[in-house]
Amino acid sequence: HNAHRLADTILEMYRQFAQEGPSEQELATAKKQKATELQSQMKEPAFWIGVMSEHVYRKRDWADTKALPGIFDTFTTADVKDAFCRYFRDDSIVRYVITPQSPAVPATAPAAVPAAE
Repeated sequence: HNAHRLADTILEMYRQFAQEGPSEQELATAKKQKATELQSQMKEPAFWIGVMSEHVYRKRDWADTKALPGIFDTFTTADVKDAFCRYFRDDSIVRYVITPQSPAVPATAPAAVPAAE
């Protein structure tokens, strides 16, 4: 099945990432994407509702929120690799391969209906 091959390929990509981590270029691209995404999200009320609820529920310091836009710039390739490896371990892999159910094939083809005269 193609689905199983795809799942194997993804798992192999994860293992390679765990060994090598991201390249400097990959990390730079991710940082830029996250900064753009965050800049857009910070313009939306829903973002700030989430921030306020986190501050109330977890008693977070507002200085954390002020530091948020620049926090991603502090991450190194080693930081990303270490975080990935902390959670991607052989003993924690759960694999689900979901494929569409094959349609039922009739045992015999339906008889042709003669055209009305």
